[in-house]
Amino acid sequence: MKQHTCTATTYIKSFPTFSRPVVVLCDDGRTYVVKGLQHSQPMAHGLTTEQVIGRLGQALGAPVPLLALVMVPQALIDLEPQMAHLNPGIAHGSLLVANVSERAGIEPPTTAQDRAWYASLAVMYGLGTCG
Repeated sequence: MKQHTCTATTYIKSFPTFSRPVVVLCDDGRTYVVKGLQHSQPMAHGLTTEQVIGRLGQALGAPVPLLALVMVPQALIDLEPQMAHLNPGIAHGSLLVANVSERAGIEPPTTAQDRAWYASLAVMYGLGTCG
């Protein structure tokens, strides 16, 4: 798998969750949900885990979005107060997928493809929670 990289150019919105991700437009014309290094959590363990588990999910055929390493420039952080918690530099990015939510209920799988996706997601999440 080739590593996709891009640079954040425009802030769109943020989410008030623990990892405080932001949605940004990048210079490749795509929109990503980005989790970066934060002043309060300067270690990269969580970001590394996001990349590794996401790539394992892709290798397993799980329905995960395109992953990217997103360069977050200091100039963009300076322009947007909602990004002030981030350190500039490389961040984990996931392509924003329209009309999906982690808040929706889980529908039972009804097709062979659904069952394969659920199985690959179960393996992916299992690997992510080991230890």
